Amino acid sequence: MSTSYINKKIIIKDLHRQHQKNGKITDCGPVVIEWDNTGDNKKIPSEVLQICLKKWWLSTDDTITISRSEFRKACIIPYLTGLWLDPSSLLRTPENINETAVDNLVLPQLENWEGWILYYPREQKFIPDIIKKKCASAQTLSIEPLPSEKPPFDSDEGKKLYNNQGLLFLPNEYIAMGGVFTDMYGWGAYFIIQGLLNTAVYIYKNPQASIYIAGVKRKVTTEDAIHLFKIAKGMVDNHIYQINFYGGFVLNSNRTYLMTRSQPPLFTREALAVYEFQKEYGEKLQLDYYETLDKYLRVKNANFKTPESYDEWLKREVLPAAVDYYNYWTNPRFDPASWSFKENAKSFNPRIATVIDEEEDKKFTAYRYYPDGKGPILESVRCVMPKNNQLYPDAALFFSENPDKNPINPKSGLHLFWDPECNNYYNLTEDFYAADRAMRESGFDLSGRYGEVGQYSTCYAPVCLNSLLLQMGKDIVFIQENIEGETSSQVTERLLNRVILNNSRIAELINSMMWTDKSGYYSDLRVEDDYNLPRHTYEYATSFYPLWAGAVADNERQVQLLTSELLKNRINGVATSLKQTGNNCDYPYVRAPIQSFLVEALHNVEGDLQKEAQKIAMDIQEKFINIIDTTFATHGVLLDFYNCEDPTLAYSVERGYGQNQSNYGWTNGVYMHFLNNISEKSPSTE
Repeated sequence: MSTSYINKKIIIKDLHRQHQKNGKITDCGPVVIEWDNTGDNKKIPSEVLQICLKKWWLSTDDTITISRSEFRKACIIPYLTGLWLDPSSLLRTPENINETAVDNLVLPQLENWEGWILYYPREQKFIPDIIKKKCASAQTLSIEPLPSEKPPFDSDEGKKLYNNQGLLFLPNEYIAMGGVFTDMYGWGAYFIIQGLLNTAVYIYKNPQASIYIAGVKRKVTTEDAIHLFKIAKGMVDNHIYQINFYGGFVLNSNRTYLMTRSQPPLFTREALAVYEFQKEYGEKLQLDYYETLDKYLRVKNANFKTPESYDEWLKREVLPAAVDYYNYWTNPRFDPASWSFKENAKSFNPRIATVIDEEEDKKFTAYRYYPDGKGPILESVRCVMPKNNQLYPDAALFFSENPDKNPINPKSGLHLFWDPECNNYYNLTEDFYAADRAMRESGFDLSGRYGEVGQYSTCYAPVCLNSLLLQMGKDIVFIQENIEGETSSQVTERLLNRVILNNSRIAELINSMMWTDKSGYYSDLRVEDDYNLPRHTYEYATSFYPLWAGAVADNERQVQLLTSELLKNRINGVATSLKQTGNNCDYPYVRAPIQSFLVEALHNVEGDLQKEAQKIAMDIQEKFINIIDTTFATHGVLLDFYNCEDPTLAYSVERGYGQNQSNYGWTNGVYMHFLNNISEKSPSTE
């Protein structure tokens, strides 16, 4: 279309921007998209807004009014559907492995850099041929096997591997998180998989819908829906591959410098989401079972029997991997020196802590984030965002100026977190770096819950992690007892009984020791008593995870959760906390995963409170969708962080990642999940 002279406005009549300050709400009126290239103060909408709204820009009227539903169907949904299927955007395929190998988060080292490397498990000698067959340009990529034995973190070989920006081979295409986070991330994959499946549902129910890829808009096809499902199932299989060959757990991401830690465990949730989708839509979309892992798993176990159905997939591939991953968190003898799960009587699992309920004189086992590794993390030393590189020097300065926050470690004789005699980067100790890695593993990096610079992250058992492990345990039992098929030899009756017993103990721990009677919320529990720390951390949106995991039966506690200040303050979504610390995972920022957990938690409320809980859940979904619609109309992208006071405000933090990331995978995923939920409740809305 000709845009040499244009001066038009599109008003989205039922999409209003709301601004909140000091508890007061101001309605700023309907959202307006302007295209004016006639004067000095030009207003040019993004390309996607130009192309997807083309029919209105071509109108003879200077001012056009459309509905929010029209805007979504014409613009947002085609755009995010295209993000899933565009290799130049979020989709990573074997054919573009050369581009995928480039790390956009961490700058390459200046000296002795040997180029981008792709690593693979040494015993799978056929992988280089697979890569070169699928990607002709891979000839320029260095493809190297991992060491036959997993190197210790403080060995020369370990330092070389874990401080390397190498990409780890995965057998299937996947969706990256977005922005500079161009790899497959652990817990982010769950929300992305939800989004892929919900987008497939949308396409099935709306065969006239459109998709927008690289400046071109076209009609969707059934093949698009099938492709989305295959990506989702392939991502679950990628996690099974990671658990089997990269250490016994789901990785933070498939980079070598991120392979020493995991992330919030949602593996069984994503696998069951894929399974339930194929149960409902398998015949409608002709989703025959297809296998992606047998040739790799047979290298490990020559007697491996290839699944021929989704039930067999759950029993033979998902369940054994889930048990191994559950052991990563809960088995005292988990061996960190093995590429796959193994018990070692001499091992000590730092993720397990013992706490005592002194009132009841009862001992509990609690779980915490405590990943392996040594020294500083690469993404805070050579990050592309300068503010993130400032975290360690700022932490050193904080401790030097606040010696009362830096007690003596009786074991070493040095100060606990920073000491001039310590030879580490910026004189920060291994205790500090362990806490820093734990905060990253939690997925909430950064917040102020565990000290001003996160120094006490290993001193608390997070309510979110323990709730996730409770749900994971329930899922393991469900798969074993309810899915037909041959039971894996890894899943013994003894192990199953241990999981069942552990489920009840975790639920009791959560309700006995993680509930704060005075404040009325669930919170992280102190498990280290040496540093005069508060027993519980401040109120955080993870307070709703026990409700999400089905652990809250007490009616009075449900009432207190439903009337919490966090939920009351949901004008533009629910912020991660109400404490403004200058960190990105505190007030005023809203993120997609928290909204998802909240909605699913509220769906677990039954009895007299059910109606009110459903009402709040619907309101959270509508508000989150509203902030996405509003900011997309303003900027033409989907973001990671949204300001709960005004979603269109620029992102600004004092510490950590200083740039908001665009076209973020889990934002796309939760948006489509919520949109389908609302459409099911009120079909006329879409």
